Amino acid sequence: MNLISPSSTYLPLFVTSGTDIKRPIQSLPGHFIFSPDLLVKEAKAAQKLGIGGVILYGVTGKKDDTGSAAFGLKSPVQTALLKLKNRVPELTLVADLCLCQYTSHGHCGIIKKGQIAPRETQERLLALAMELADAGADCVMPSGMQDGLVTGLRGLFTETKYTRIKIFTQASKFCSSFYVPFRAAAKVTLRETSGVTKATYQLDPADPREALRCLTAAENEGADSVWVKPALPYLDIVTRAAKIIEKPLGVFQTSGEFGMIKAGALKRIFSEDAMVKELFYACGRAGASYVSSYHATTYAKLY
Repeated sequence: MNLISPSSTYLPLFVTSGTDIKRPIQSLPGHFIFSPDLLVKEAKAAQKLGIGGVILYGVTGKKDDTGSAAFGLKSPVQTALLKLKNRVPELTLVADLCLCQYTSHGHCGIIKKGQIAPRETQERLLALAMELADAGADCVMPSGMQDGLVTGLRGLFTETKYTRIKIFTQASKFCSSFYVPFRAAAKVTLRETSGVTKATYQLDPADPREALRCLTAAENEGADSVWVKPALPYLDIVTRAAKIIEKPLGVFQTSGEFGMIKAGALKRIFSEDAMVKELFYACGRAGASYVSSYHATTYAKLY
């Protein structure tokens, strides 16, 4: 069994513009939206627990069709990266690479003529990746299921000074109900646009073969690690992938998985600590090398 250590876990954190902000997230009890200045303290606490890294998600009320609020050194994630790289240099900083938190329609790319426009979306995401690298990201995590993006990122980083930047891609991201608490936390206003839904580009939960093809393709394109999301309902995919994928496998325990455990614990149906340990063990047993989880701090304290 591959027992997951805290150093192989990643803690999702939410950041918004401003100062002295620590706002509770109703959909994720015990988690908060931080301004960059207060995020430093949270990141230091994670590092002290031995957690390997943090994944940063920007939260903003400024949205448009192209996700403009994601860009610029004053945007929340770039501001946070600059502070964290200076104040917590040993902690691995992972930047989510997606537009859904910033677009008015809540989808992960640029929509044209009733579909996600691949060229325009990739250009937008590559430009954002460079900004994140400039700000201090150690790793980018594409999460929008855009074909060819890993190839583009690998070429971009190889041709620039950022050969050190790793690519952890959510290559097998299913169209799932388990993302709802995250969308509430990140203020993602999801709406159907000209027939485009999440099912347009995320994976069919009933089709394991497509998931394995996506993981293999991402590995071949040059990803440093390929990820399955959600975790618990799709550990069979992790087990199958572990037999054919050479790069490290990651699993993302989603906001919905966190919410189920938290709800049961708050109602005293079961022990939260016992459930967390068991689920992390399950991820390792299935073949995962990395786990991203809203329960990362809980697990680190129990380890």
